[in-house]
Amino acid sequence: MFDAYALMQAQEQLKIDEEHFTRFLSRFKALQDVRRQTQRERARLVTELRQLANAPQLDEAQIKDRLNALQELETRAATDVKKAYDAINQVLDIRQQAKFRVFEELMERRKLELVMRARRGDRPPKS
Repeated sequence: MFDAYALMQAQEQLKIDEEHFTRFLSRFKALQDVRRQTQRERARLVTELRQLANAPQLDEAQIKDRLNALQELETRAATDVKKAYDAINQVLDIRQQAKFRVFEELMERRKLELVMRARRGDRPPKS
């Protein structure tokens, strides 16, 4: 649901015309997919590291393997995110590229605010 909100906000904030929005949409989703996949894989690796580190018998080889896998993931993710940004930049002019980076920061803050509000049990103000 937040993704749909972010997309609507992106089109409005970046002033993307309909012709470019279709191409932007698929590329924006690809960027989000890369990030989500990386988060899931990173969480899995960290969980495995926690289990290995807390095991009664220390298996240094397995821990080194998981640490290497985590490092490889971080390297691959950085490359994949850069490719996704490059693809997005192909459909945005330079001003829109700058606005997109600012927009992403604002959306991340908004998401954190919503999570914090949900944890406190607050209701969002009615518009």
